[in-house]
Amino acid sequence: MKTENKLIAQDFYFYNNEETQLKGNFQEAYTGEYYTDLIEYSRIIRIFGTEKEIRAALTEYIENTGLNLDECYNYKEEAEGSFWYESEAKNKQVREKLEVYTKLYKEKKQPLILRRN
Repeated sequence: MKTENKLIAQDFYFYNNEETQLKGNFQEAYTGEYYTDLIEYSRIIRIFGTEKEIRAALTEYIENTGLNLDECYNYKEEAEGSFWYESEAKNKQVREKLEVYTKLYKEKKQPLILRRN
């Protein structure tokens, strides 16, 4: 399998200047009163897909939310002796999640963006 088509998962951590963003101003049909929807965007997400799809999804997420990227980590099984290695049980948990993500990815035929907080 070419590396450009390899499915991977990455965790992205963001920081912003506001906890919520105002999105739109709507007039209530019956009373005529105005109200504003408050939308809170997730500051930790996991994106699953090919490297190219992840880049595109991340760019779109940043443009739509106005959040600033702080850190990025690969979500994968870690080799024993690695700085990030915790245990075989943790690797098993990661492996099972990646299998679920792969199944969802194949069903939806698009990258997955998952909230982490």
